[in-house]
Amino acid sequence: MPRIPGIGRKVSASPGPHSMDALARMQLEVASYIEEISIELGAMARAAQLSSLAYFVEMTRLEAAINRRTCQLQLGETANPDI
Repeated sequence: MPRIPGIGRKVSASPGPHSMDALARMQLEVASYIEEISIELGAMARAAQLSSLAYFVEMTRLEAAINRRTCQLQLGETANPDI
């Protein structure tokens, strides 16, 4: 699991203009990580025939993918259209 700076510590509610890219970069990393682990968790839930849980994990994956793409666009990176 990657270390995410600021997680578990008090973070300013409104970052200054110089830290907006840093915030977007952190959001991108967290959303990407959640998207990745959601794929694995969804496969586990489906294999165990936990359909309701698999559904909610898939919704989490989709939301993480949307957030990842938004952050990529904000940072001027090419977004992967693989939702």
